[in-house]
Amino acid sequence: MNQTQIIRPTPPGASSPIFFFLHVPKTGGASLRQSLGRMFYPHFVIYTKGEDLKKNRLNLQKWNGPDFYRNYSLIGGHIPRVHPIVNPTKTARPRVYISLMRDPVKRVVSFYDYVRRRPAHVFRDYLMDKTLLEAFTEPSPFRQRCIQEQLQYVFGTSDEAEAERMLQEDNHILAPIEKMEEFVDAVAAVSGRPRPPRLPPRNVAKEAATGGVPMAHEQPGYEEALAAIAEANAPELRFMERHLKNVLVTGKAITAPVAA
Repeated sequence: MNQTQIIRPTPPGASSPIFFFLHVPKTGGASLRQSLGRMFYPHFVIYTKGEDLKKNRLNLQKWNGPDFYRNYSLIGGHIPRVHPIVNPTKTARPRVYISLMRDPVKRVVSFYDYVRRRPAHVFRDYLMDKTLLEAFTEPSPFRQRCIQEQLQYVFGTSDEAEAERMLQEDNHILAPIEKMEEFVDAVAAVSGRPRPPRLPPRNVAKEAATGGVPMAHEQPGYEEALAAIAEANAPELRFMERHLKNVLVTGKAITAPVAA
């Protein structure tokens, strides 16, 4: 899935749930996209490039109209909860928000190493002459991206109380990336769709050094950086400790049994 996929489906049932896959960066979504695409075929659209949403240049009904939501059972990609496409007023169908989450400290380290190996990334030039400690402790867009981003993606807020309220009131299927296969099992059980074959993991392995670029763990101040990241992401760590030791399924619209 190197390009945005568009399938022209026949409309699903008006009362069937619509699933929003909120793909938090650096949480193994590359593998998950393949499983979800197979599971929801042909009633799905997965955006793999942010500009596809920003420029709205896809050859389908505009997502700011109700017809768009009648045609799909899964809409996903690097789409945070606050994006207009994830709009509860545009469809009366039950909505289920699904996402993988990751230990925030490991995710930030992975993100830092990933960016420094991608010449085209917007943060790459900024990070090339900075250690992880320097990059995280200095005020910058990179630091902003590394604080509570997962809570923001999934709930649209970093406020713990508000996230807890939304967790209980809305329909969610969430899991840590270590439970990806169990997560897919849960989505299949809730959606009633066939469970696709298991796929090898991608994009979550430890980043490898290339081109003489030192990894975060090789730098001075690495342990201090980890402590700073953990402190800044304490609400996210607490949330995962409370709720995401395994797959979490919440909400009134979810009635299918899910194995523990």
